[in-house]
Amino acid sequence: MPLTDLLREIGARLKEARARRGLTQEQVAEGAHVSVETISRLERGVESNPTLNLLRDVSQTVGIGLHELFLPDNDYDRIARERLSRQIAAALSNVGRKDLTSVKAIMGHVVDLIARRH
Repeated sequence: MPLTDLLREIGARLKEARARRGLTQEQVAEGAHVSVETISRLERGVESNPTLNLLRDVSQTVGIGLHELFLPDNDYDRIARERLSRQIAAALSNVGRKDLTSVKAIMGHVVDLIARRH
């Protein structure tokens, strides 16, 4: 993927996360200790050389992890589902076989619902 496309995707993810939290560019700039112009340039994908520190500070301010800026949505959702599945399996490791079948079906629905929200 060309760098310009990556920067646009990062910008779109930041803007979306900012909007979800109901934050203005001014609030994000203040939280990340940068100018409003820097936030605007990041969101438009025209900040030519953003540092990892800048991306970390802005992503924390908008409430997402730095990794979420770089992973395509479908990869992030897949990883989140796999992590949730492992956690559920560990929590249910002592459940009897009969109950496990019912719990597994219910949890499958829960995981699907969670995946749709993201």
